Amino acid sequence: SNSTPNFIGGGLTFYNVTFSSAASGTTTINGANTFNNLTQTSRSATGQRIVDLGDNQTVSGTLTLGAANTAIRRIHVNSTVIGTQRTITLNGTLATLTDVDFRDIVAAGTAGTWTGTRIGNGLNNSGITFTVAKTVYWNLAGSQNWSATGWATTNNGAPAANNFPLAQDTAVFTEAGAAGTVTWDAQWWVGNIQMADGVSNRTTAFTLATSTFNPRIYGSVALFSNLTLTGTGTLNMFGYGVTQIFTSAGIPIPQSITVQAVTGTFQLADNLTNTGTAFTLTAGTLDLSSGNRTLTCVIFSSNNSNTRSIS
Repeated sequence: SNSTPNFIGGGLTFYNVTFSSAASGTTTINGANTFNNLTQTSRSATGQRIVDLGDNQTVSGTLTLGAANTAIRRIHVNSTVIGTQRTITLNGTLATLTDVDFRDIVAAGTAGTWTGTRIGNGLNNSGITFTVAKTVYWNLAGSQNWSATGWATTNNGAPAANNFPLAQDTAVFTEAGAAGTVTWDAQWWVGNIQMADGVSNRTTAFTLATSTFNPRIYGSVALFSNLTLTGTGTLNMFGYGVTQIFTSAGIPIPQSITVQAVTGTFQLADNLTNTGTAFTLTAGTLDLSSGNRTLTCVIFSSNNSNTRSIS
């Protein structure tokens, strides 16, 4: 029931192992282990439960990644190293798969391709069928959390809980909904964030707050000049193998920004002023050449041995 267990299996064979904490936190599994049944319990409240794999794993019985997940009570399954895949070889049965997100995961074994409901694609995965990407529109007034039932599948449409945006989706803020403040209430994954759909372009001021959380963004971001952006965490740009275009619309970005775009590109659509603690280029290409853009930041950090470049 430990909320942050570190299972160091040493590459041995185990029978049935269950990680039973329903709290927020990370389950870390190290060692190329073999299990009969392997189970991760669902979150008991809004947010996500993270499963980090330090090595490949084999399951010969049943793999259960949450039996009571919902659209806003999710499980994220990742490699511990961004851009380095981990393989889960499942030679048994995959329990019903609902509201699980994957990044850098290969699903292999006799169980075949994994399928499910509201499955999020954090990129660099294989052997998994992901939910078709959708565009959702915020349509809820007042001060709300990102996880509120405020997302509709059409502009001015009726919101529904299961429209919650996934890592492959586009989250749009138009003039619908009269949002005052929308606050990130967990370390959510999202694809594209934009303030216009080409028809009902947002001009009315509102605040997008990330609080102390560290959003993981897998697509492009297009802000607008009347937006107030607040938060003390880090915007993580995780565009594996893709080009993420960032449009600041002239507003300063108060969060730190980290680009972890392995084999990908982080491209500025306009000049960017980052007033957060640091702009960090961990992997990928920082593209300033398209339009001759300027990046202004407090600290520029790129202290590692990954492949990265500035264009």
